[in-house]
Amino acid sequence: MPAALRGFVAGKRNVWTTWSTWTTCRRRTQRASVVAAVADHCLAYFAIRILRRPRLQPPRLIAKDLGGLNGFEVGPDGMIYGPLWFKRSVVRVDPANGAVSVISASSDTPAAANLDGKGHVWVVDTANGEVAKVALDTGAKTVVATLATALDNLAIAPDGTVYVSNLADNSIQAINPADGSVRTLTRGKLAVPSGIKIDGNTMWVADVLAHRLVDLASGEVTDLKCMQTSDLEYPFALGLSSKRLALASWFTGTVQVINRASGKTETM
Repeated sequence: MPAALRGFVAGKRNVWTTWSTWTTCRRRTQRASVVAAVADHCLAYFAIRILRRPRLQPPRLIAKDLGGLNGFEVGPDGMIYGPLWFKRSVVRVDPANGAVSVISASSDTPAAANLDGKGHVWVVDTANGEVAKVALDTGAKTVVATLATALDNLAIAPDGTVYVSNLADNSIQAINPADGSVRTLTRGKLAVPSGIKIDGNTMWVADVLAHRLVDLASGEVTDLKCMQTSDLEYPFALGLSSKRLALASWFTGTVQVINRASGKTETM
């Protein structure tokens, strides 16, 4: 089942939405609604007829075991453009037959891709913070800006400005495509604070997308581990002793035991 809405792209008559554990994109037209879904590295397609009593058509599998297709976009040519998280690639998928063609294989962990209508697909890399444009015809990659890691999605405005979201620091930043200058629209000190423990003047926080410390006197926040750049596993609850701490995640069904002195994971 879908866990959380991750993003959407709106056009004149089309809206595509993506989900975290089950990626679903929905395109509405005057006569019909088309849906593509990504679940467990599978891409499926089915149509909903718009009648007095809409009837759901059986799903048709387009492709499977793609390698982690994540935030994608459907181009004006009808092709699906997106990143393969586990294959370090940006690809084009033909929804007619599931054929996959690699546009570029020079990313670390590409999280999302959007077309700019000028012959490029823009890609955000969650592992290294790169925001890059890739030429659709040659695959040539140009890094336009480097942000903090844990990037999640992007949207391109009509004036070409690229807006990028970050999971861990709860931010949205605007990038000028001409010179790579960055402007922060909004940012939070915490992402999704959940489990907390107090030790002296310090609060330990299981922040779901990060593990952080908060100084109770000043409110200053210190990052210990962040998703995508460490072995952190979406911590929801936290236990604390004098030498160790434990982070529990129902998302991955794990308990992570960390040495407080070294910050290293002892067991998972």
